[in-house]
Amino acid sequence: MTGAISKADQVTILWQDGLTQRLHGVQSFGFIVRRFFTTGESTWYLGSMRLLHLADLHIGIENYGRVDPATGLHSRLRDYLGRLDEAIDIGLDAGVDAVLIAGDVYKNRTPNPTQQREFARRIHRLRALGLPVLILTGNHDVSPAAGRAHAVEIFDTLAVDGVTIADRPRIHTLHTRSGPLQVIALPWVRATRC
Repeated sequence: MTGAISKADQVTILWQDGLTQRLHGVQSFGFIVRRFFTTGESTWYLGSMRLLHLADLHIGIENYGRVDPATGLHSRLRDYLGRLDEAIDIGLDAGVDAVLIAGDVYKNRTPNPTQQREFARRIHRLRALGLPVLILTGNHDVSPAAGRAHAVEIFDTLAVDGVTIADRPRIHTLHTRSGPLQVIALPWVRATRC
């Protein structure tokens, strides 16, 4: 069965203990989604899908540490990016089908260009491998001022193929190599964005 997921589909999310980790500040969870199609009294197993779930990356926390004169990067930024790279490597080694980032990509709503560049490099790496990425906006990502862009809106503005920005409550369909995946997104919402 291909195409949109019908209302008859039942999706069960199961934890994969081997992927569930917390890497020095980066929350990383691996899920195996088992897909079933049910009609009447018959149920067919449609296969499984592996997801890498990341949250609270908080890129830009630069308490303590120092700027490395050779790279120009703050040592704490390098630490955070290193842990993010580890989480991505774990997911890639496990053969994930999609990446879900559940908010708070940056420390604050106004990341500097270096922080944006480094995050974009990680997204580019995932997309170069054909993995769809869904980024849910969190409270650190959105501006309290109506009309101001949020911290990850640039991906939407540039229409980056395979990158979905979930900044409003709605259902998104990601097209993975294991079939379609519907995600019901409820981002950090302000009254003016509903």
